[in-house]
Amino acid sequence: MSNRQAMRIIKEAERKILDETGIKMALCIDAGHIENVQTLLNPFLESWNVSMYRIQSEDTFRPLVLMRYILALYLRKVECLKFKVIATILNRDMTTLISGMDSLHGWLITGDEMTLKYYNKVKHLFDEQV
Repeated sequence: MSNRQAMRIIKEAERKILDETGIKMALCIDAGHIENVQTLLNPFLESWNVSMYRIQSEDTFRPLVLMRYILALYLRKVECLKFKVIATILNRDMTTLISGMDSLHGWLITGDEMTLKYYNKVKHLFDEQV
């Protein structure tokens, strides 16, 4: 089962719980159960010639920061993962990821040269999955 299929089931369960109990719940896929994360991210890592170890490191080298935000965007928008799960995968806190994804959006809109350098190498991966 793909993460997208699982997220559809989770969303349906959330709606059913709300309809039947009046309680709004947020269910998510636990990071420990995502068996194919490395497989999902390998095309990105290969395009950038970087390891997952480097992505998860504390390094604040701007290209690594951009790569993390691009991966977060992909995991959120294409794979439909919750921020908590993405934060665990990328070894970051949710606030950093949310703020970073907002910054990434702005950099893409304004055509930031370094952002486009890394995004353009992998933007086809977003389109292939949609």
